Amino acid sequence: MRTFKVGLLALVAWGVHSTLWGAWQKLENEHWKLSDLRPGWLAAAAAFYLLGQLGPGWFWYRTLRWLGQPARPLDTLRAYYIGHVGKYAPGKAMVIVIRAGLLRGGGTTATAATVAVFFETLTTMGVGAAMAVILLAVRFTDDRWLIGAAVVLWAVVSAPTSPPVFRRLVKFTGAGKLDPEMADRLTHLRYGSLVWCWFEIAAGWLLMGLSLWATARSAGFPAKLGLFDEIAFCTAAVAIAVVGGFLSFLPGGLAAREAALLELLTPWYGADGALVASIVSRLVWAVAELAIASLLYASHERSPLTP
Repeated sequence: MRTFKVGLLALVAWGVHSTLWGAWQKLENEHWKLSDLRPGWLAAAAAFYLLGQLGPGWFWYRTLRWLGQPARPLDTLRAYYIGHVGKYAPGKAMVIVIRAGLLRGGGTTATAATVAVFFETLTTMGVGAAMAVILLAVRFTDDRWLIGAAVVLWAVVSAPTSPPVFRRLVKFTGAGKLDPEMADRLTHLRYGSLVWCWFEIAAGWLLMGLSLWATARSAGFPAKLGLFDEIAFCTAAVAIAVVGGFLSFLPGGLAAREAALLELLTPWYGADGALVASIVSRLVWAVAELAIASLLYASHERSPLTP
């Protein structure tokens, strides 16, 4: 087990290093330095991003409770934030391994944690794609190809989150054999229970849009939009880029997310502004995730209340 933990840590560290180093190299190739950026806006971008994760993290906690798990709010949010660093390792399984492992001591089963991760992730992506469709359809009606792309993304990621469909998928994968009570617990996943959660997750996407907006401001590139439209477009762009990166199955959506942001932001920020914003946002988000994960892990290890 000790060897496994060391190997897991090494794999995650390698993924985070590769992500940060790649983004740093791209930034240097454009002759940009972090000293050229405004630190106040960078701090705001990191804060917006971390706050934006509260909505999906709380939804994961609710899903675990619907599945009859004894998960506690603070422990669940801690596992959620720490689990983010797992997405930089190859494959998508590392996020599940980290989250489930951190909650195992509190009595949450690995099967329930895995089912909850899938449902939370797909729901979060579906809400983000839906927000992109709505914002673009209301404020950017001329970008029909972009609206169409957002609709396709929404259809792909949200279809499995329909409660009847998700219950069938869980049964099809055989999770019920590992946890015989899973089928009964999944009946708590209903549309009426999910509506308020969708709004909470949508608020998180808005904060992520604000994070991208603050990142662009840190580089000093003004947008050819009013403030409201700029934030709305940044929110839609973040949603499309993150969902697209998720579907690419690349570690952390590496390259796929930056390519999407570059394409989406260029008309409003120019080629240089779009490139710097896409690269710096990657750096800011990765550093923020690593910092909060380290703090939460270290503080929990020192706590005398830890079971």
